[in-house]
Amino acid sequence: MKKPAIIFAVVLLLLAVTGCGGSTKQAATDNQTQTNQNEQATQNGRTDQSDQANQSAQKSQETQSNQSPQAPAAEKKQKPFDESQLKGKKAAMIETKYGKIYIELFPKEAPETVKNFEKLAKSGYYNGKTFHRVEPGFVVQGGAPNPNGSGSLGYGIPEELNWHKHLKGALGMATQGTNTNTGDAQFYIALADLPQLDGGYTVFGQTLSGMDAVEQIQIGDIMTKVTVKDYK
Repeated sequence: MKKPAIIFAVVLLLLAVTGCGGSTKQAATDNQTQTNQNEQATQNGRTDQSDQANQSAQKSQETQSNQSPQAPAAEKKQKPFDESQLKGKKAAMIETKYGKIYIELFPKEAPETVKNFEKLAKSGYYNGKTFHRVEPGFVVQGGAPNPNGSGSLGYGIPEELNWHKHLKGALGMATQGTNTNTGDAQFYIALADLPQLDGGYTVFGQTLSGMDAVEQIQIGDIMTKVTVKDYK
């Protein structure tokens, strides 16, 4: 009775071991299959991404090749100034290769300075004179007897300090310093608001049109023609 019981127990044990082993192998096989599927999916995903990237790059190149080359920006042309705005005023017009500069003059606030400037303009003195000084953000200056800014006309006019401020576009008389009465022909146009010059130099005009031309002036450029006119 003992031997059959022992044999039966051994058989059961073998069956149990065989069953577990089969389950383990099947699980391992399933795991391996899943792993292979995951790897295949990953590879496919990478391939799809690569294909998409290549397609995007190709489309980008095609788009760029189909685009027409951009034309160079056209040069800015000065807008015509409506001289009717000067009615009842005395104004100067300075012609340069960049365009015309219209400046309202202040004969009431600076009578001697305006009178001197008008006399020189009407005599043709300024025609062909040089802008010898250009300081960006400060002033453009010219009108001296010599192209390098030197020389004098042999006289000086009194300073006529007034309430007009050195705003951008202000026309001022150049001198050798405050209260020196050394102004004659040289003038400057402010390229920005310059409050530090207020009360030190005579402001006798204000630019109404043509600041785009003023801002293009370079050292050595000339005044083609300067005129002063009373607009009725």
